[in-house]
Amino acid sequence: MRKRIKQIDKEQENLMALSMKLIKANTEYLNAYENITSIKGLGQKSGIVLLYLFLRYPNVVTQASDLDDFIQKVDGYEY
Repeated sequence: MRKRIKQIDKEQENLMALSMKLIKANTEYLNAYENITSIKGLGQKSGIVLLYLFLRYPNVVTQASDLDDFIQKVDGYEY
């Protein structure tokens, strides 16, 4: 069981590194990622997931008005 957990941890590290490599290759993605992770309490994993969601579902309306304001300010684009 511990061996499998270590294997999953290694896979997760590899996926995180690959995700960051892809984000850094695109200045628009990098700026949006940096804006997202500038929110206190949001780290690398949350930033990657939120960036993906904002890009994948650009016209989703949020229930949190503060988040709507933030999304509109991310790199001048409305995600």
